[in-house]
Amino acid sequence: MAAFLLLSVQVAAQPPKALSDLTSATALRDRCRTMIPKFGVERFEDVICFYGNINAETAGQFFDLVKKDDISIIVMKSGGGDVRYAMDIGDYMVAKQVGLVIDKQCLSSCGNYIFVAAAFKFVLPDSYVCWHGGPGGSEFLGPEATAEQRQAQDAIVARSNTFLDRLHVSRDLFNAWPESWTEEQKAQVATRFWCYGKTKLETRYGVTRILYYENEDNE
Repeated sequence: MAAFLLLSVQVAAQPPKALSDLTSATALRDRCRTMIPKFGVERFEDVICFYGNINAETAGQFFDLVKKDDISIIVMKSGGGDVRYAMDIGDYMVAKQVGLVIDKQCLSSCGNYIFVAAAFKFVLPDSYVCWHGGPGGSEFLGPEATAEQRQAQDAIVARSNTFLDRLHVSRDLFNAWPESWTEEQKAQVATRFWCYGKTKLETRYGVTRILYYENEDNE
């Protein structure tokens, strides 16, 4: 898997022309839907269509497609997946200033790492970006976990924190469930999602460059 060491983040001044308006972004989505009826990772021109879970296989397909020529946009529909591979893709996106179009959903690790990493973010109508927490540390592993497993889990948390810090995104993004939640709902955080509106993402959590997101506050 490709590795990208990023000590600072410099964002392009202008978004790609294909993200200049709703009509253009919708056209990208429509082409991706034609290429991928359900799930898959495909490329046309400088755009990757990524529809499905984030895992070793799909991340491998992604990096195979960008190996020869870089891309400028990802069209994404994902329920999330493995945080390690999501961060790998996110690192690439930051390094290459990749824009993002969300088709229907970007949940869990897609929101945590793919969405926040995008140089420019375009959330299409009737689409959502939602969270349900971040990676837990070794204290959440069972007593049967080995020392190596605990060390590996803590390394994932440390990498996640560094990922957010270099983007100047608040770590609270992963943990600020709605104030209206009961204690029972909080205990079910792993299977419950919450969504932030555009204004709150930008002003409270530091998630910037959101070109379009019609849901101002959809918690």
